[in-house]
Amino acid sequence: MDKFETAPSINGSFTGNELVFYGANAPYYGKADLFIDGTYNRTIDFYSPSLSFNETSYVSGLSNGN
Repeated sequence: MDKFETAPSINGSFTGNELVFYGANAPYYGKADLFIDGTYNRTIDFYSPSLSFNETSYVSGLSNGN
């Protein structure tokens, strides 16, 4: 993907104060910006020097909203 292209995105809703992402990390994976209610929250890094499956990334400390 060229850096000027629009990145893929997912939309959804949740209730609670934590998100958990399950997946893989790899040398050819990059970073994802997390936006909640249209506001930037943080960047999650999915890069790893080697391919690794069953990785878990936690995003905690969120406001408990609907």
